[in-house]
Amino acid sequence: MPRPTQGTPTHGTGPGQPYDPPNTPAPIRAMLVGAPKAGTTSLYRYAAQHPGFTSHPQRELSYFFSDDEFQRGYYACAAKYYPDSPDDRPGQAIPLAKHVFTMYSPDAVDRLKTHNPDALIFA
Repeated sequence: MPRPTQGTPTHGTGPGQPYDPPNTPAPIRAMLVGAPKAGTTSLYRYAAQHPGFTSHPQRELSYFFSDDEFQRGYYACAAKYYPDSPDDRPGQAIPLAKHVFTMYSPDAVDRLKTHNPDALIFA
């Protein structure tokens, strides 16, 4: 599949959609979801201390949940939530994400599954 030209919007999240330009950020490989006030933020902060994960400083990663953010594409998401993270190469830290309400949105779950069918979801 040819790479998109500059200015071509990409999601890298579905069949027929080209992945982002060179230096593609690593896909989300682990996602924490859960009920509000159930300790997901504490669990996220604890897991984020592991050197095998790279985490976002924002309280929630709303890329899969927010239509507006999702329309901007994963490259914009990675730039917002993981600006200093390495690209998708073996041996790099695994992007860890958290958004409590993802599990309540069938669209968000579908987007995550399409983005990375092998993503681990912790509830």
